[in-house]
Amino acid sequence: MASTEIRTSYIKAVFSGQGNQTIVNELFYKEPSQIYVNGVLREDCKYFCQLSDDKSNITIIFDEEITSCENMFYGLENLIEIDLSNFDSSKVTTMNSMLKECKNLININFGEINASSVEDMSFLFQKCIALTSIDLSNFDTSSVTKMNYMFSHCDIIKSIDASSFNTTKVEEMQDLFSEDRQMITVDVSSFDTSNTKNMRGIFIVVKV
Repeated sequence: MASTEIRTSYIKAVFSGQGNQTIVNELFYKEPSQIYVNGVLREDCKYFCQLSDDKSNITIIFDEEITSCENMFYGLENLIEIDLSNFDSSKVTTMNSMLKECKNLININFGEINASSVEDMSFLFQKCIALTSIDLSNFDTSSVTKMNYMFSHCDIIKSIDASSFNTTKVEEMQDLFSEDRQMITVDVSSFDTSNTKNMRGIFIVVKV
């Protein structure tokens, strides 16, 4: 009999600011099972948490299987670092807008994240205007069909290495790198666009 055990997922993050802060976007469909703030379990925290420090280390735990990351941290301007290396994303089919408009996010650690089932990565990093780099070397895009606006408006990023991307199933990549005004190099050497139907505006304003 196949195991039905569900892996506990941990997301570690650093949030800035004091007062009532959003920890997970309330549009996200799963409520965290536990949240630790600076190593202390906080029973009062779910989507929001009262923080007393200027910078807080948060551990977000999900005991349920996650199949969608859509809007998970969308618009959280208090999020400055995130570590997804212990997050079980093996059943996730969409990351649409997962980190969209996290305008003060400066560091992302994906580790060995399993993105093999993800079909939609649209808007994933859109308007992450403080990001200077993203390590995408372990990103499995073999199931992805949509990449619209994935990196658009990443204002200060200078290079993106997407050479490991498998784009054989991608049908839509509209504005993929649009408005990346400081971009100098983009490595898309592995891109297969034979099934792509929409590439409109993919490099608008990029200076490559």
